[in-house]
Amino acid sequence: MSAPTAAPAAHDAPIAAAPPGEAPAGAAHAPPPSAAQPAASSTVPPTQAAQPAPAAPAVDPAVAKQHEKEHKRLEKQLHKEEKAEDKQVTHALKATQRQAKEEKKATKAEAKARKQLDKLVTKEAKYAKGLARAQEKHDKVVADLNKAKQDLDAKTQAHTRLVAERDPKQHELNQARALKEEHDAARKARLSADEVRPAAGVAAH
Repeated sequence: MSAPTAAPAAHDAPIAAAPPGEAPAGAAHAPPPSAAQPAASSTVPPTQAAQPAPAAPAVDPAVAKQHEKEHKRLEKQLHKEEKAEDKQVTHALKATQRQAKEEKKATKAEAKARKQLDKLVTKEAKYAKGLARAQEKHDKVVADLNKAKQDLDAKTQAHTRLVAERDPKQHELNQARALKEEHDAARKARLSADEVRPAAGVAAH
């Protein structure tokens, strides 16, 4: 509680000096500085006083031991599950890394195969173009060859025909020559006989 307020002293009345250790006359009696001031709310009504905490019920040692045993079993099971899941994550991570590595390798192989294909396509087109020109030349040569064969056949037939006609012509020539020789001899004999006859007539006269 608050200390009682002292009545105000008259300002015009002088305060008499007090002996050492005593308060001046007329001054308010204040409590000593060392005196503890009572707290305003230190008094608690009896109805609001703190009640003592109820005592904890006694725990059966067997129940506590069983609970501890079950807790360790649960802890072991959870640790086992965690370890299994860690193993699954590690396995999945390795599988993912292996798949990524194989995919990268497959990508390079595909690019290499595509490059080889493009190269062969270009080469095939080049050779196909050259083959077309060669085929054109080949076709022309084949046509010329066939024409030459036909020409040879015609020439061979003509030669064969002429050879076949040679003997009759030669025979006809031989006959013509023999006949001419025969006729030449006859004409010569007639001419000679005609020349002898006038000379004989002149001799007769």
